Amino acid sequence: MSNSNKKIVGKEIGMEIEKEFKLGEMNSGESKEISIEEIKTTISNYFTRNGHSALRNGERGDKSTGYLCDVYDVEKIYGDSKGKPLESIKVTKK
Repeated sequence: MSNSNKKIVGKEIGMEIEKEFKLGEMNSGESKEISIEEIKTTISNYFTRNGHSALRNGERGDKSTGYLCDVYDVEKIYGDSKGKPLESIKVTKK
């Protein structure tokens, strides 16, 4: 999918995460790791079902891109348990 045709999702939640964790203030190449629990505590309307849309990066064949993945390089860090829940994200400014 070309950049001009991609659908950006999770913009509202993504912008809240960006603001609350001051991601826009990072320098190019700078990274910040944020736990999902920290996001849930800080962003009152974040929950797994709607919040993860800001983190979509096409890894499962999504036809849309999450807001944070469009603006930043986002690495998803999963836990070691059987279901491998998403534990944190590492956000790097492009």
